[in-house]
Amino acid sequence: MIRLLTVALTLACLVSCQSTPAASTQTVKVQATAPTAGYAMRITQVYAKGPNLLVLAEAVAPEGMAAQVLTQIGDAAQVRTDAPNVICYVLGPSTLRTPNGGTHRYVVITDRKVWEKVIEDAKAVPFTRI
Repeated sequence: MIRLLTVALTLACLVSCQSTPAASTQTVKVQATAPTAGYAMRITQVYAKGPNLLVLAEAVAPEGMAAQVLTQIGDAAQVRTDAPNVICYVLGPSTLRTPNGGTHRYVVITDRKVWEKVIEDAKAVPFTRI
């Protein structure tokens, strides 16, 4: 009887483990248009909160003088997640412009405190920059 119960529990565990989908690897690309040449963008943090993957990318201004020409900047990372929604927070000057539409929602923030508030109760997600 005990042996039969053990076999039944083992099969139940195998069935439930097989029916749980594994997280897939997604490539997250963050892009923006900077007001001058020399800006750089780097994804620095990724968190999961509910159905959302929250990505922080920091736009770093050039030191010294830079040509006043609109410049495309961006970064990309691979993340293992099954979150259906990606929200990219870009920390930098309010003059940054982010793409309209596309697969990600963008929010430009000028203060890190906004990000700290957003990630309350969120779980850090490992990522690899590519």
